This record gives sequence, C-alpha cells and structure tokens, in this order.
Amino acid sequence: MVTCTPTKKAHIYQMHNEGLKFTEITNTLGLHPTVVSCNFYTLKEQGPQPDFHAKATMPGQPHAISPCLEQNAVCAINSGKCCDATDVQHKLFPHLHLSTVCQMFVRKGSNGRVHWKKPWLSKKHIYVHKHWAELYHKRREFFWQKVWYSDESKFNLFGSDGKSYCRR
Repeated sequence: MVTCTPTKKAHIYQMHNEGLKFTEITNTLGLHPTVVSCNFYTLKEQGPQPDFHAKATMPGQPHAISPCLEQNAVCAINSGKCCDATDVQHKLFPHLHLSTVCQMFVRKGSNGRVHWKKPWLSKKHIYVHKHWAELYHKRREFFWQKVWYSDESKFNLFGSDGKSYCRR
C-alpha cells in the first residue's frame, strides 16, 4: 500500500464524504488513483472516526531484538563493556546468530570498522622520548657499534592478532 501524509489522508476522506469521485480527488490533490483509493479504503476500515496518523503494520517477521535490548547493546558498545558485535552476541544474545546482531547495529547506525592500534602518548611519554633523543643523537659511531640489536620473532599460542573490529 502506498501511504501519504495525514493531511492528504484527511483531504481524501473529507472529499469522498462530500461526494467527489476518486478521479476528481486525484486531479485535485495530484495523486495517483491507486494511492487515493487505497488510502480511502484503509481509513474506511477504521470506522466513522479514522486515525489519520495511524501507520500500517509492516509485513514480515518481527525483529528478534526488542528496542530496549537494542539500546542496551548500543550502550554496552559505547561504554566499552563490549568491544565488538561478537562480544555483544556472546554476552547479551547467546541465542541469536552473529549476523542478526550485526544487522541490528547497522540498523541503529553503528557500522563496523577495522580497529587500528595507535599508541597513546601522554605528555610524559613525549618528554621522555625527546630527552632520550637529545642525549643520544650526538653519540659517535663507535658507541652505536656496541649497541646490540636482537632479531625477535613473535608467536601466538592462542588466537590471532589479526584484524579486530570496532563499532562507530
């Protein structure tokens, strides 16, 4: 069904009750004939005092997550209690599939992004690094030949340090 504004619904209902035909209402309001007829018959089903602001129910299955629980999930992400949709799904919605939780976040306007790790440098960190650079930048070559550089390798026993996602 194609709906229109409550004002146009009121005009359609009033004009039809005044005795105008759908074609005349269509020409007056500049709407398609099916829009006029569908809106009039839905208003007529409501009885003598129709609600022009009433919205038709959407077809299909209702959402698996209630609006209150959706808000709880968004608050959990924003507060830092949960870091991503997988974490929210494990803590709040273990009975739902991960894609359902992700769709809920997209519907709420919180899209998934790749989380880039950036070191936070406080004023103390910046001062210490600058102080170290001032101390050692004028050292001669024989000093740096004594410095031992290790060839380190990192191994993960559990899990991966691959891409992690966050919601913004």
